[in-house]
Amino acid sequence: KAPVDEFVPNRENFEVYEEPGKVYSKVLTCSNLGKNNNKFYNLQLLVNTKLRTYYTFFRFGRIGKTG
Repeated sequence: KAPVDEFVPNRENFEVYEEPGKVYSKVLTCSNLGKNNNKFYNLQLLVNTKLRTYYTFFRFGRIGKTG
């Protein structure tokens, strides 16, 4: 199982949504050497384990920072 991002409020109530062979959690990175910048994008589809409701979580920022 993929871990729920550490910055999700009340993360103990959530899990990353999964289907057979698919995990809905991705981290994308973008590097531009010419401009000396590096970025990350963290995307997750979350399920509240108590209410069975669905949420998307998105966090982005510079690599090395919390975003």
